[in-house]
Amino acid sequence: MNELSGDPIRSVCFVRTGGLGDDAAFARAIRLCEHTKASLCVLSVLEEPPAGLLRLLASYQAEVEEDFGEANEIAELARLTDLAHQQGVAATYQLLRGPVFLEIIRMVIRDGHDLVVKSAQPSGGVRRILFGHVDRQLLRKCPCRVLLNKPSAQSGLQRILAAVDPEPFDDASDAVRQKLNRSILDLAVLQARIEQAELHVVHVWPFQLEGALQNRAGVTEDSVTQLGETIRRQHEQALAELLSPYTEDVTRVHLLKGRAGEEVAKLAVDQLIDVVVMGTLCRSGISGWLIGNTAETVVDQVDCSVLSIKPPGFVSPVEAPPQ
Repeated sequence: MNELSGDPIRSVCFVRTGGLGDDAAFARAIRLCEHTKASLCVLSVLEEPPAGLLRLLASYQAEVEEDFGEANEIAELARLTDLAHQQGVAATYQLLRGPVFLEIIRMVIRDGHDLVVKSAQPSGGVRRILFGHVDRQLLRKCPCRVLLNKPSAQSGLQRILAAVDPEPFDDASDAVRQKLNRSILDLAVLQARIEQAELHVVHVWPFQLEGALQNRAGVTEDSVTQLGETIRRQHEQALAELLSPYTEDVTRVHLLKGRAGEEVAKLAVDQLIDVVVMGTLCRSGISGWLIGNTAETVVDQVDCSVLSIKPPGFVSPVEAPPQ
C-alpha cells in the first residue's frame, strides 16, 4: 500500500504542560508535521486562580501575573515556535486561560485542528494509572485525534499496536465500524512509517455465550468447541478482509479471544508496545460521549503512549465559545 486513504492531518496542536515529558511530545509533533506537511500550533493553557483570590490580590496585579508565569510562558511558546520554524514547520502559538481540557477542546473546534499532541500526565491517584484528569477528558470529549505521548527511554518508537474491531455478525453498524477501523489502521501505518517501527495489529473476539452453553443440559463440550471455532474463523476472515490493503505495512497480526480491553492491554505489555492506536468509543456505537469500556481498560493498564480516534459522526459535548 503506497497511499493512505484516511483523513489527512493538516493542522497539529501541541499542548505544552511544563512537565518533563514535553520535549518528547514536542519532538513527536514536529516529526508528524514534517511527514504530513501539517502546520503546528503550540498551545499553553494557564488555569485561572479563583475569583476571590484575584480580588484579594487586586492591588498586586502585576506580581500576580508574574507569579502565574505569563511572561515566561509566552517566551517558552515563542522559543518552541522558533524551533518548529527551524525544522521547516509552519507554526504559531497561543496562550489561553481557563480550565485546561475545555480550552484545548474549544480551540480544536474553533480552529479545526486534526490532531492534539500532549505528554501523558500521571493521575496522582492511589493506583498507578498513567493518564490524568485532563488526558481522560480529551479522550472522552475532544473531537479530533489525540496522541497522549509517554516519554520513552528510546529515541524513537519500535513497536506500534493498532487495535481494530471488525464485527462479522453486526451489519447495522458495519459502515461506521469499518470506517473507524480503517482510520485506526491509516494512523497506525503513518506512525510506523515515520518511526520505521514494527506495526502489530490486534483483534479480540468474544464468545459471550460460551459459559451459558457449557452449563446447559444437552449441549456437549465438543459442540461448544465447534461453535467457538466457527465464530473464530468468521472473525479471522473479517480481520483478513480489513487488513488486505495494509499487508505491506503490517509486521504481525494477533487474533485473541477474550475481553478486548484486558487482552489489548496484556498484549501491549507482552510485546513491549510503544504506542497503542485505538478507537475511544464502545462497541455499541455513537451512543454518547463517554469513553468505552475497552478504551478505559487499556488506558488504565498500559504504560505506553495512546493515540485515540473518534468514530465518524462523533460530536463533542463541549461547545465552542461564541465568536
